[in-house]
Amino acid sequence: LKDAVGGGAEKPLVETPNWKYPESWSKDGRWLLYREIDPSSKGDLWILPMGASGAKPVPYVKTAADEREASFSPDGRFVAYVSNESGDAQVFVQPNPTTGAKWRISSAGGMWPRWRDDGRELYYVQPDGKLVAVEVSTDGPTLRVGKAETLFGAPFRIVNLSSGEYDVSKDGTRFL
Repeated sequence: LKDAVGGGAEKPLVETPNWKYPESWSKDGRWLLYREIDPSSKGDLWILPMGASGAKPVPYVKTAADEREASFSPDGRFVAYVSNESGDAQVFVQPNPTTGAKWRISSAGGMWPRWRDDGRELYYVQPDGKLVAVEVSTDGPTLRVGKAETLFGAPFRIVNLSSGEYDVSKDGTRFL
């Protein structure tokens, strides 16, 4: 961690011998999601509570599958991520903190999930390069998943699975 404005010294947040990649920071600044590559379990997702002195990371999704590309919902109550637990990369959503509930969002493969700023849509890219929008509701205690709609095809470089090849405007009307 390093102050972006005034510089200052770097402060390690987590120290393990494994590779780690920041994935998502909750909008309220309370949680940092990161991916850790552990040779015994591939990629796992961890959450680090921020602000509390001496806070320790806790596993969020730690399985034999490869989990990656995690993103907090705008209200921080859910996390979208990609897992290959079914054999292919698919988009899933789980509550934060985890409760055991999980929803599969994609049906034909998916990567790079992004939330619309109001949390009412979740976007992802299919392996064929098509961008999909899925209606979701995070208003109650559980996630409600609605209709999926293919928005457009784009020249995504699908070979680079570690890169989020796009972003979405706050209102979900423009894509970069």
